[in-house]
Amino acid sequence: MCRRPTRARIRWGREVQLGELVAEFLRYEAVRGSAVLTVKNRQSHLAQFLGYLETCRITEAAELAAEHIEKFAEVLTFSAGRGGKPRVEKTRNGILISVKLFCRWLLQHDYVAVDAAVSVPYAKEPENLPRGVPSEEAVLRLLAAPNSQTTKGFRDRTILELLYVTGVRVRELNRLDLGDIDLTHGFALVHGKGSRDRLVPLGRRLSGTLTSYLAAIRPTWAKPDEQALIVNYLGHRLSTEGAERLVLRYAAQAELGRITPHLLRHACATHMMQHGANLRHVQELLGHKDITTTEIYTKLTQKELLQAHATYHPRSREPLESNE
Repeated sequence: MCRRPTRARIRWGREVQLGELVAEFLRYEAVRGSAVLTVKNRQSHLAQFLGYLETCRITEAAELAAEHIEKFAEVLTFSAGRGGKPRVEKTRNGILISVKLFCRWLLQHDYVAVDAAVSVPYAKEPENLPRGVPSEEAVLRLLAAPNSQTTKGFRDRTILELLYVTGVRVRELNRLDLGDIDLTHGFALVHGKGSRDRLVPLGRRLSGTLTSYLAAIRPTWAKPDEQALIVNYLGHRLSTEGAERLVLRYAAQAELGRITPHLLRHACATHMMQHGANLRHVQELLGHKDITTTEIYTKLTQKELLQAHATYHPRSREPLESNE
């Protein structure tokens, strides 16, 4: 049940319809460099928020209160999402992030006197360890699947190596241009989430593969004015969908089951942690803003350690002694 607050005007602002302000906020997000997909998601999330506020007869920014955000969060919890299924915590939090950013923007631009969403908590998300992370042996089989004696096969192996060695997201791979690769110093400039760029080491083997690809393979495919590092058979930038299909196809060819580009990213981090990599270094490599996101890989290796101990340690394999 929504309670409509007494109309409140703020002395330095004016009352504006929330629908107008949402449109202005989305333009602001686009101008400041947010990804097209991010803006599209924000639009969808805020449309749901506005729909809820209409049921409360809230149409102006000055009428927004914390109770409206809290009630909206409850509605997200108990109402069905797409396909009629309940929304998981991550989905609900994604919608709430958009609402919180919008409310903060309202305060920063003097449309409201207080941020109505600042104290509204996020839903606690369960700690889900990545499933199906391929072993080092499986990744080596995947890398060996393309026929690197052919032009297409060599390009495909280059893509697989890039995904595994650098741990980049498939969208980040798609954004790589020729100017982002520095083979002299062995780094790639990766354009990550939230317009955050980072330098990612290539390693000697991948640097060698890229040198051969740029010298002998890419020139035979790429259009003269194409700047993308990885190109398709038409000579244009390889799409994220194309890269995803490529990985799935070679995984099936190598009889490895379902392996996606994101599982190769998980494999990169997990294998580094298993070989003693520093958590901060893995965080930098993957471009995680918060180190708690990276800590999931420490838990993954801890789980494997427990399994290995239970399997191989003699005291773990021996039956419990009877007290009788």
